[in-house]
Amino acid sequence: MATDNYSIAAVMTVFNQVEGARRCVQSLLAQTASLARICVLFNGTAKNGALADAFAAEFHERPNVHVLRSPENIGNAGGVKLAMRAAMDLGADWIWIVEDDALPHHNALERLLVAGMKTDCVYGSLIIDPKWNDLAFSAAAIEQDGSQRIVSKREELPPANSFQVRGIWLGALVPRQIIDVVGEVNADLFIRGEDEEYPARIRQAGFRFFCVKDSVIEHPGMRNVHLAIAGVNFFYETGVAPWKAYFLIRNHVYVRRKYTSAGRVAGSVRAIGTIVLSILCALRFDDHKLKRSLLYLRAGWHGLLGRLDVRPAGTPA
Repeated sequence: MATDNYSIAAVMTVFNQVEGARRCVQSLLAQTASLARICVLFNGTAKNGALADAFAAEFHERPNVHVLRSPENIGNAGGVKLAMRAAMDLGADWIWIVEDDALPHHNALERLLVAGMKTDCVYGSLIIDPKWNDLAFSAAAIEQDGSQRIVSKREELPPANSFQVRGIWLGALVPRQIIDVVGEVNADLFIRGEDEEYPARIRQAGFRFFCVKDSVIEHPGMRNVHLAIAGVNFFYETGVAPWKAYFLIRNHVYVRRKYTSAGRVAGSVRAIGTIVLSILCALRFDDHKLKRSLLYLRAGWHGLLGRLDVRPAGTPA
């Protein structure tokens, strides 16, 4: 499929998962709808940039593959921010957000373009775990009456090929016009929260998201504990490293406090509810219950205060 009327760039961040990034780029190059640019940011990677150099050498005959480097680890949020900026500096009209452990099907981009190219909407792929052949993550589908419904299995999806959802990150095809309105990704989130915060800003600005079922990206999924109390949907991940769990809870609390259509008080209630639910889950599911609970209390407090400058012990450099 020709994309002569659009300049579309795919962006991703790589830490040390080079093999996954290689497979992803190869899949992007094989898309039935061609990409003008593929911007890959190596983020504080080990071996003094040797991995990035080898990657650049492998794709040196592909002029649309751009290998970027950050000398320090700025997280996925910071990496995507810089990759998006580079892509737009190179003239991209649309940004397609992918990840180094994601594998787009050969026609994934084409199916997004067929679904629609309205510049006031974000279109996104269906994310499937290949082991389960089912949804990698739960999604919030928007019903015709405006209500929200959590779907965790393919069979629960709305019947239409393209349906409205609350937000999309991985596989999101974002028009430049929306980026110009909402700004860049917030690099201070580092990881585990940019996938909520950026869609929240887009949604708050009045734009909509549509998931396209026949546009498929494969990605390892996770089965979380899902709790819903007083309007708060909470998905708890077990076995997460402490430093990563800190970012997860802090950023979720920050987003739920700041971005709500129900008012500041309701946002604060939902944010505090997230802290309470995370601690209850730690007491129920974690081995080091007290230590993990105190970590979540600290992370949640920082989220309420908007303290996005903290880097917990153990964060990779």
